[in-house]
Order: sequence, then C-alpha cells, then structure tokens
Amino acid sequence: MRIKQLFLSCAALFFISGLIADERWTDFASTASGAKFSFKTDSFAFGRTDSGEEMVMVVGKVDLEGSVALQQWSVTLGDCNRSMGAFVISLINGELIQKRDFVFGAGDVGSSAAELICSMAALHLENSHSQSN
Repeated sequence: MRIKQLFLSCAALFFISGLIADERWTDFASTASGAKFSFKTDSFAFGRTDSGEEMVMVVGKVDLEGSVALQQWSVTLGDCNRSMGAFVISLINGELIQKRDFVFGAGDVGSSAAELICSMAALHLENSHSQSN
C-alpha cells in the first residue's frame, strides 16, 4: 500500500512538473494581447532558400488564448550578417505564410525572433570553426 502511495505521489509530481515547464520549447517573447512565442529547442537547422542562399531555421510556436500555431521561422545568413532583412514565416511543410522586415534591437517579436535565430547560427558556426582548428 505504501509503495502504491509513493508511486502515485511521484506520478502526480511528474505530471504537474510537466505542466509547469516543457524543456522542449523555449519561450522568448510575449505581447500585451497575451500571445506567447516559443521555439522548439532541438529544431535549429541550416538550409538553403529556393534561390540557393544559405539560411537558418527553427520551428516556432505561437500560443494565443489556447490556440496554437506551429510554424517554421527562417532568416538568410546574409540578413543575419547585415542585422536586418526578411524574417520568413512558413508552414511546417515550407509553404510561405509571410515575410516580415526585421532589424536587430527593434523590439518587435519578428526582430527578436530573427536576432535569436541569427545568434544561434553565429554560435553554432563559431563552435564549428573552433573545433576544426
């Protein structure tokens, strides 16, 4: 009986802790209207645009009043280097939803997301470069 109580207590604690924080997603922005923006921590990847430019992408999540939209967010490495350009929002399958202008430090969600993605790319490239030396 005591083992069953301990098991149920541990199961409840595990379930509650899972509701409090999901380590697979990292929140990075929210708006006054209550929208919460997160990215999937293991989704960071490099790729190429249709025109052949190198880009970096991540799976993003927008949560507004219980409605969740999953998207792919991407920025070209050239725009990362310029600290401004196009923040591309697509469906998970790559179908374009919209492009939004961004400038690092502008304070809007798109600019914040682009700066975060570009920072992750720079860190990855820096680590790759230092490991090859």
